Amino acid sequence: MKNSLIICNPNSGRVKNLNFKSKCLEILKCNGYQSNFVCSEYKGHAEKLVSEVKNVDLIISIGGDGTFSEIVSGNAKRNNPILISHIPAGTANDIGAMYGYSLNIVNDLEGLLNGEIKNVDLGTINGIPFTYTVGFGKFLDVPYITSAEMKEKYGYLAYLIMALKKFKERIPNYRISYINNGKIFDLECSFFLVTNSSKIAGTNGFYRNVLLDDGKFEVIMAKINNRFDMISKLFSLIAKHGENNSNFNFLRTEEMKIFFHDDNIPTWCKDGEILDNIKNPVVISSKKKMKILLPRQNLGNLFLK
Repeated sequence: MKNSLIICNPNSGRVKNLNFKSKCLEILKCNGYQSNFVCSEYKGHAEKLVSEVKNVDLIISIGGDGTFSEIVSGNAKRNNPILISHIPAGTANDIGAMYGYSLNIVNDLEGLLNGEIKNVDLGTINGIPFTYTVGFGKFLDVPYITSAEMKEKYGYLAYLIMALKKFKERIPNYRISYINNGKIFDLECSFFLVTNSSKIAGTNGFYRNVLLDDGKFEVIMAKINNRFDMISKLFSLIAKHGENNSNFNFLRTEEMKIFFHDDNIPTWCKDGEILDNIKNPVVISSKKKMKILLPRQNLGNLFLK
């Protein structure tokens, strides 16, 4: 039999009582896997488990986007990366929604094991892996400052509540220069978001024709002048595709280098978690791949091959 490791975040929204555990182990056994089920105990634990585990053929994460991000980061540290997969069980679950999961853990596992192995682009920021998004600026700290208690009580609405609380706060502006395709661009930026996903913050269609194996990521940037401008741009971002939206700078690229002026370097958000201590220059790249076992539902829309 093959060996699998299931890493579950017990604090994720839909895994509180683990009533799916025995059924999942049974399904894996029927599919030829001897399985070990482990609950992560602290931030970074899942990453540590993946980076150190031996004699495993498949790793399955059960949790939110942050849990999967740890799985990816741990796997990237290995000399011999392991086949990984993810079953969404968190609050936002942008990754799971993009891949077409049903949000029923047992059903999703069955679909996963009947899925396909795909080579997915792996983004990095100064060498640190991210799975689907990294950025800085207005509202991008909402995912990691929203408490677990709020998310448990209100679900996805917790993020909206926190965003409303932050609405009156100062709008940050950062003077940056960035290099893309050998050209240098200068701008002031209040909002900067890099993604490799067709779904962000519960919203579809920021970008059209997003592919997860084209070696490129999408970038959206904007300067926000005041609160009225902020409201206008937010509605515009939801209503229009990024590349057709004159309120934003948009590009699709495989690598860009960013310089912050005046040593005013912000705290970044990576896959919904805080990422600090990022230094100049900031290099964001999409030149690596990771093997992921995925359900078949949306593969035709997300991959070149």
